[in-house]
Amino acid sequence: MLKPEWPAKWKKMQLLVQFGLRSETELMESIQRYRSSDIETIVSFCTQKLSLGISTIIIAVTQQYERALPNYYIDSFEALMKFKDNDYRKLGSKYIELWCCPQSQKGKKYFGRLNLNVNDIDAPMFLEVIWATSARAIDRYDGNDDYRLELFSLDGSDTKLLRSSKKELQESSFSIAFGKIEDIVCERMPNVIAFAKWLDKIQIKTLCIEFAFLDDVMTVIDFDTEDDDRVLQFFSEEPKGIE
Repeated sequence: MLKPEWPAKWKKMQLLVQFGLRSETELMESIQRYRSSDIETIVSFCTQKLSLGISTIIIAVTQQYERALPNYYIDSFEALMKFKDNDYRKLGSKYIELWCCPQSQKGKKYFGRLNLNVNDIDAPMFLEVIWATSARAIDRYDGNDDYRLELFSLDGSDTKLLRSSKKELQESSFSIAFGKIEDIVCERMPNVIAFAKWLDKIQIKTLCIEFAFLDDVMTVIDFDTEDDDRVLQFFSEEPKGIE
């Protein structure tokens, strides 16, 4: 059951759990929530992770829903001190929590988005994958530095390349990673479709699911619609959860 005091972003994460796109256990393990005033605890957490070769993404979270929240990639002690002495001091009082999300610095990181039309789930779905440090890199992509693939597929039987970077697509590690991502997306398609059908009931038209892929594990990290406030309102009003 949702708690009124939870930040809107955490309630949004619970929707992913509701539809089986994340597990509650994995969610709790991957996101460490701290009060924004607990900066020394946060610095200690990041320092410990860095000593183990693990970077941390820090997300500044508000009580009310905001689509784009500030986030900081802590991959070195220098970056950590910059966050503590500079970025943290600039955060306003509306940021009530800081979330620490550890990420291994080993291996290649891939991020992607699955876009679909909620009103027509039989229509082609668009899958974008990029080799970068965050899914936001897709929006910044200029065709020169990273791979970008745009494909449409519903069940894996009809996958077509729509666009790619100028680099060779035969680069083995990327091709292997994409094949695994495609398989996992197809396995989770029933969960995606169930989510889309619920969104359709509350008159939402579009859904974009963001994910990360590292060490052969794909993690759904967020989703967006054209009206997330409406989604959260209906989710919060469900008296017995979503059937």
